[in-house]
Amino acid sequence: MSLDAVDYQVSQSDVRTSEDDNSEILMTPARRAALDALEREFRDLLNALPRARA
Repeated sequence: MSLDAVDYQVSQSDVRTSEDDNSEILMTPARRAALDALEREFRDLLNALPRARA
């Protein structure tokens, strides 16, 4: 998987779908906060990497 594909998937994780609404019942506020923090850290890490020239 290319870095651009991973970057796209990470950016799309911010867009919640109706399917996510059903799973929100199982997601506690603490788990949601932890997941959001991990997503931010991963996105920041990807943004810090130099882009490969194609």
